[in-house]
Amino acid sequence: MEFRYGKELYPKDVLIKAAFHFLNVAYVHLDCTEKEYVVRMTAKPGNNIVEAEFDNEILSQLTRYTIYEQTKEIRALTLARALGSSVVIHSTENDEIMNDSVEADNLLKDWFES
Repeated sequence: MEFRYGKELYPKDVLIKAAFHFLNVAYVHLDCTEKEYVVRMTAKPGNNIVEAEFDNEILSQLTRYTIYEQTKEIRALTLARALGSSVVIHSTENDEIMNDSVEADNLLKDWFES
């Protein structure tokens, strides 16, 4: 069976991801002309492929791609902020103060003993 999808509507990544979804049930060949992508699928033995299933999958992948494109900047900012706030600044002055003020007897004392 052969499907054709317009290049102006579907990015190549969307088509590839939709085709990948069917690799376990079909042999898939992708090609293109000047204006459209061509998908040829042959069902593997014991499997049945319906054209509407591929149409649904390509629409699903297109939706995921659109959401990815619309939110990639906010995700990059969120990641940068999360990583930026996790930077630990080491200060030798603070380390010396901590080492001098902490005694082993105070740390190893049982809290329940008065």
